[in-house]
Amino acid sequence: MTTTMVLPLLKSWVQTAFSPRYLLLTNTTTGTVILATGDFLHQHSTNLKDRRELRTDWERTIRIIAFSALIFSPLNHFYYRWLDKSIIRGSRGQIVGKKVMVDTACGPVFASTYVVGLNIMEGKSISNGFDEYRKKFLHFLALDACLWMPVQALNFYFVPPSFRVLFVSCAALVDSFFLAHIKQIESGESEEQRTD
Repeated sequence: MTTTMVLPLLKSWVQTAFSPRYLLLTNTTTGTVILATGDFLHQHSTNLKDRRELRTDWERTIRIIAFSALIFSPLNHFYYRWLDKSIIRGSRGQIVGKKVMVDTACGPVFASTYVVGLNIMEGKSISNGFDEYRKKFLHFLALDACLWMPVQALNFYFVPPSFRVLFVSCAALVDSFFLAHIKQIESGESEEQRTD
């Protein structure tokens, strides 16, 4: 196939995938693949750092995939639809300012949903999930401030609405790596204490 044949096919596929009819499926699929990829990369970077054999915790990866496909990615899809219909109006500067304010309010909701949801899938209680989130709150706050505020400013300043979740999903590759890292931090325990 030549480039002149491939580009129109690719353009047609992108237009279909990001059309209103398929946008939920597209956003859920891309979000799930990216969140699982971030977790997978985190697992292997941890193995390399600790000089352990490269093994994948497939149960953990499957939990991430299930959680993202059933809860987290659809939540993002509907969150961005709500933002575009209800909140995001005005000049580009006003839109970015509103988005930063909304993220400041909603960031803890998304982070706690991530932690509590995965705790439930690990067989732990909801209260255990909220306790873990409370102990790691500053980590999540730092991640939101350092990554998401700049990403969202770019997202709402430059990216068309139907591509916003994809743009965020790409940034989420970095975020999911750090979320996996924060999730694996044992609150108040050192590495030596966990192995004893």
